[in-house]
Amino acid sequence: MSIYDEDIHFDVSSINEQFFERSFDVDWLIPNLIEKNTVSVLYGKNETYKSFLALHIGWCLAHGHSVLKSNQEPLEVFYFAFENPEQHGRRLLALKEEYPMKDFDEAGFYLISEQFKLGEKSFENKAKLQNSAWADVMIFDTLSYLYPEGDESKGHIARQVMHWLGEFAEKQKVTIICIHHPIKSDNQEIRGSSEINNAVNTIIHNNGKQLRVKKQRNGNNGQRIDYEMIPSRNSLMVNFINPRKRLTDEVKTLLKIVESQPEPICRDDLRDKWLSVHGVDNSNTNRVRFKRIVDKCVSNKLVKNVTLDSGVSIKINDE
Repeated sequence: MSIYDEDIHFDVSSINEQFFERSFDVDWLIPNLIEKNTVSVLYGKNETYKSFLALHIGWCLAHGHSVLKSNQEPLEVFYFAFENPEQHGRRLLALKEEYPMKDFDEAGFYLISEQFKLGEKSFENKAKLQNSAWADVMIFDTLSYLYPEGDESKGHIARQVMHWLGEFAEKQKVTIICIHHPIKSDNQEIRGSSEINNAVNTIIHNNGKQLRVKKQRNGNNGQRIDYEMIPSRNSLMVNFINPRKRLTDEVKTLLKIVESQPEPICRDDLRDKWLSVHGVDNSNTNRVRFKRIVDKCVSNKLVKNVTLDSGVSIKINDE
């Protein structure tokens, strides 16, 4: 029989019909930051308040307080405190005072200190998590405690854990947030195998004053969220802020252009893009205004100059 026989063919229309009938709107837990029923990783070096941030997010979501314009419906939140769980006592008291527990029948924040691994043969531990899948959100602090053998650099180890978590989140309708660390030589790069980058939907870098979305599979990369730490009940409290409200439109435009680029942008290209918004007829005026805005952003540590083979480029200052 010839492979070109007219009776032998693929059904090329059925899959298209299924796609057109589905809705592909992203279901956000926290708008434009954390997607529901996926795995997100929040990472940063020591003493950048990662646990404070995770506790703040978890507590507020559990008790019906909005986080960055999230839905205020109370959720069940499991916080797995693998690393020094006793340190969270003061932090939770401060959160309870600032964001009181509301009288909901179906809501709760649960701090769990039991340690376990999620290796290929960790059947009992995986079964425990599956039996706890009535939780809406699970936060693991920190990710390395879930790794068998404790070696984060081995690709097959990361693959076992991260891909299982991804499947678990999708099947059980649980949103997972993992706290992690950067590599020692570069605070901007996530520690461990590239399998983490491949497996998760969202990666967020934290530098102690700002969150930056490094990867967002179904959203926008580069989004930045500023915060400050304020004293509260012998502890510290996260306060999300928007300092850019005080910036001029010229500065906001420049930052928006730089942030939209995956790599440092050539200064000349940046000037052309910026002038397309704020340019005037006088070329001398344009040159002076652009230099003034760039110098202002550099002096305020919003951007910095980097020297590449192609010349001077501009990038966001993440330090």
